[in-house]
Order: sequence, then structure tokens, then C-alpha cells
Amino acid sequence: MTRRFSKQWSRLQALLIAMTMGFAPHALAADWMQHVPVPSLELQDITSTIEVQLTSEYRSIKAYDRHLSIDEMLTEISKEGALALTGPKVTIRESGYYILVSAIHNNTGEDLKIAQYEGVVIEKHSFLVTDGKVEALPRRGLLGHYFIIPLKPGKNYIVTSVKNDYKVEYSTTFVRFSDLETVLGYDDSKKIIIPFFFGAILLILVHTIWIYFSFRKFYFLFYSLYVASAFYFFLMSYGFFFPFSLVNGAIAACLSSAFLLAFCRYFLASRIRNIRFIGDVLILVAIASAIYSYVARTMGFSVLVPLASISFFTFASIRAALAGYKPATYLSVGTLVLTLSLAALALEIYVQIHPLLAHCALFGFMFEIVFFTLAILSKITLQEKRAKEESDHAFKQLSKVFYPHQIKQIRQAAELEQTMPTGSGKACVISFDIIGSSRIHHEKAKDFFRNVFLRCNEIMMEGYDGTELRANAYRIKELGDGFLCSVGFPFKSRTGYIARDTLELAYKFYEAFQDEVQKLGYHEPICCGIGIAFDDVIGFYPESGTKEYDLHGRAIVLATRYENMRKKILRDMAPSSIIILHEKVRASLQRESLEGFVEYCLQDHGAVVRDDPAATRLFYKFLRPDDVLEENSTSRSA
Repeated sequence: MTRRFSKQWSRLQALLIAMTMGFAPHALAADWMQHVPVPSLELQDITSTIEVQLTSEYRSIKAYDRHLSIDEMLTEISKEGALALTGPKVTIRESGYYILVSAIHNNTGEDLKIAQYEGVVIEKHSFLVTDGKVEALPRRGLLGHYFIIPLKPGKNYIVTSVKNDYKVEYSTTFVRFSDLETVLGYDDSKKIIIPFFFGAILLILVHTIWIYFSFRKFYFLFYSLYVASAFYFFLMSYGFFFPFSLVNGAIAACLSSAFLLAFCRYFLASRIRNIRFIGDVLILVAIASAIYSYVARTMGFSVLVPLASISFFTFASIRAALAGYKPATYLSVGTLVLTLSLAALALEIYVQIHPLLAHCALFGFMFEIVFFTLAILSKITLQEKRAKEESDHAFKQLSKVFYPHQIKQIRQAAELEQTMPTGSGKACVISFDIIGSSRIHHEKAKDFFRNVFLRCNEIMMEGYDGTELRANAYRIKELGDGFLCSVGFPFKSRTGYIARDTLELAYKFYEAFQDEVQKLGYHEPICCGIGIAFDDVIGFYPESGTKEYDLHGRAIVLATRYENMRKKILRDMAPSSIIILHEKVRASLQRESLEGFVEYCLQDHGAVVRDDPAATRLFYKFLRPDDVLEENSTSRSA
């Protein structure tokens, strides 16, 4: 899934980049806020305004005891870059008010153009009043952030009407002026910054939403909501939704804080267990603050809630990073950069260093979500690595139960029941038994049994081909001191001659058995019995319970019955290893393979093979260590 997701995401990236590039020239050409309609203003309305002279408080903490002329004002502007005038703290019980600024232009030769600008595009309109005439000033710039004020020689009045979407009890009014060249430079910067930053944020937002629908993790959902709500806030503040709604901005700020904390709760779940309660409380506070702002039409706690949320998130991510959690390192860097950018924005608001600093919050937010995205990708990498390790471990354990081809097919989403042949087939079954195993009192007896079965199992798996389902034999089951295996079904025999391959395999089993007997060095002889029968077998999976592949059928029953006939054959003989053949097996072998086998007439000995009453004879051969290699060679040449 990851490879397919990466390929699709690369295509989507190319599309979104093309969209962003298409947005840039449109933004460069846009001056659409000039066309926002401006309300009319009657001269008598000025009497209800609050007069703020240019002698008001200057933000560089310089005091003036007289009216500033325009030339003096511009001199100060050239020194400091921007002049901010703050009116007195006044009681405003209505949602709209006026600000009146008076300016004297002493140069009688020509008009002088200055600029009035604002950080966010609120519903504000400016008028120039000279010689009793009122001139409505249109908004200028990419998103209508400023007004150009052509001052006439003499005394001018700049009237600004402000309309809020909520009512406040107290307010400090801001009027910001600058030389036209500085503001034009600021506006040009937006033509580059806005398409790039907003396009990048949109790209990351779509990326995150894509990841959520691919992995369905809660922290992807909350992170997507956080980016979307913060993105909406910046769109409003930059004038995409004119005018800027302080109430909607407050709601977006509180909700983005709640989503950020929810993202932190799930993303760092195992790392913040003992402080998770604080985050949960902050989530409830953020949601309550958003509801309060909506109902009361006020900003409420929209400043304190984001500060508290960012502080908690920073603390939690740094703590997790110090504990060695790599994704949290990216979170820490991102949130620290956002904090510094917000501090720089606050500095610009209250000190007015340069208008370009108004972009700090946007830059910090984009930098933050880039690093948050890196944190998410790092977490995905860690999860995939852990999942792969768990999967590899699981399949390694399954390999102790299932054959390699079954593991491969299961990895490829095949059903277990499809990995082995079911239904009936013809096969030779070998029943191998260690004679008198309960009378072997050697201290290494268990190791002896285990080694015999291990080596016989390795012999069965020789020539295994998972594609063709071919091997020496299929192990049916172990029986304590013996085992059953089949040749021909469900695994095909290696040469296609089932009886010959089975006899050869029986000799190999005896060879491995005899080798382990010699290693054990027991003082009494240890012998084995091998019975071989040919008939039907059926492969199946149980209808209920654990789905474990198994075989049953007449060939399995007969193999055990013929191996058990050794008791009658060896009744009056010394202990010896023996191999006993079902008549159908003997009939399928060539003469060379039957050398050394003795016919045993059941009727002459008054014997009957259990579950095979129609049998009249069987064939047996005593196995001696000295001629095992010779018999194997003869069987292969045949």
C-alpha cells in the first residue's frame, strides 16, 4: 500500500504545484480590493468622532509637545520606517466608531502622498477632508491593506471609520502611517509571499488529508483539522474573506488550538500519559472559548487559549524528544519556530519595526506544519518498520507450522485454504516406528528421538519446490516414537514414479536412523519398522475450529497396519529392522528394486492384515546397516 500511495501522491503533488503556479500570476495581477464599495461620509458626521492629533503617543517613546508638520512627520517616518498613533483608551459601546487625524502640509507647491496601512483587513474606510470637501479613499494593494492619502497644502483631516462585528467595552485605536515607498515594497512582497506560502500550506493540507484516508489514524484527522482551521484564519487575516471578522478569527484560533491539542494527545499518547489530563482540560477550555466567542460575539479568551495550547504542546514535544522519540524532535523544532514568529509579530504590532514582519506568523506557521509533516512521516516510517519487524517475526513463527509456499501466498493475500491441495489423490504412505522405544533407558533417549525425526524431516524436504508443489514427501504427523508421511500427494513425487521414490526415501530414513543409533552408542540393538502402502488419501481443512491442513484416507490406515505386521513376522526371530510392502507397492516396483524382499503368505501363517481382509500376501525385507547404501544405489539405477 505504501508504494502505491507514494506513486499516487507524487502525481497529486505535480497537479497542486501546477495549480499554485497558476495562482501566482493571478495574484500578481490582482488589485481587486480597489473595487470594494466605499460608503459616503457627511461633514456633520465628523463631530461624533474622537480627535487624535499627530502629537499623540509615538511608539518609539518620543514625546512631542506641539503639532507636527507634515515635513516633520515624514522626517520621523524616514527615521523609523513607520509612525503609529495610538488614541486614548476610550469607552466604545457601539460596534462602529470614527478616528480623526489632522495633518498640516506646509509645502504649498505640490501634493504629498503618504500611506495608511493595517495588519489585517478589517471593515475600515478612510476619507480625506480638505477645504470642506470629502474624498473617499479606495483600498489599494494586492488584498487591500492600505490607502494612499494625497495630502493637499495646508491642513488636512484623515477620517477613518471602523466597523467591528462585535461590541467592545474598551478599545485602544490604532492608526498606522508610513511613507508610500515602504508600503509599496510591503505590498510587492505579498505578491511573492502569499502565492508561495498559501500554495505550500494548501499542498501540505491536501497531503495530510490524503494520509488520513490512507491510514485512518486519529492524529492525522486532528492534524488535518488543525491545519485547515489555522489556514482559514490566515486567509481571513490576509483579506481573502473581506472584511476580517474578529469573532470568526477568535473561533478559528480556539478551534485550531483544540485540534492541535487533540493531535498532541494521540500523536504522543504513550509519551505524555502522566500529563494527558492537562491537555484534555485545555481541549475543553478551547472548545468552550470558541462557543463563548460565537454566542457572546466577543474575542473572549482567543489570545490566551492559543498561547496556553502552544506552551503545552511545546513542553510535551520537547519532553518526548528528550526521551528519545525521534518524531517529537521535529515537533519541537516546528513549534519553537512558530513561537518565535509569534513573538516577532507581537514586536511588530507594538513597536512597528517594519511592515514585512507582519508575515512572521504566516512564515512560522508554514515552517511549523512542514516540520509537523516531517514528524508524521517519521512516525509512519517507525510504524512501518515496527510493523515489518512484527510481520517478519510472525511469519518466521508461522514457518514453523506452514510451508514456505504457504507463507508466500498468505503474504500475497491468499486464503489459507487455497495454499494446499484439497480433495482426493493417490499416494504412497510410509509409517515409520522405532521398535521398543519405551525400553530405551539411555539418558539421551529424547535427544535421540528428536534427532531422528529432525533428520527424517530434512530428508522429506529435499527437492522442495513451492511453485510446483514437489518434494520428497509430506509429513502427515509424528506419533511419539514414529511418524507418517506421504509421497505423491499433496506434494508430487520428484520423479513421478511414486513407489520407487517412496522405497528410496524409506532407505534414506533408515540410513539417518542407523547413523543416530551409532551416535547414541546404546548397549542393546535399536531397530525400526517401516510399512509402505499405496491407496487413496484426502487432503482437507476442518470446517470449524483451527484451520489446520490434514490428510486422511485408506493409504494412511494401511501403512500403519502393514508396519504393525512386523510383530507377526518377527515373533520367533531376533530383533531386526524391517521394511514391509503393501502388494500394490510391490506391483509398481521394477524387479531390481525388489531384490532381497521375501513374500509372506498370510494364509500359510494364519495372519490377516487388519482393515485389508482381501490381502493374501505382503513382502518384507530385513534392513542391515551394511547394505543400505547398496540398496539406495540399486533403487536409483532402477
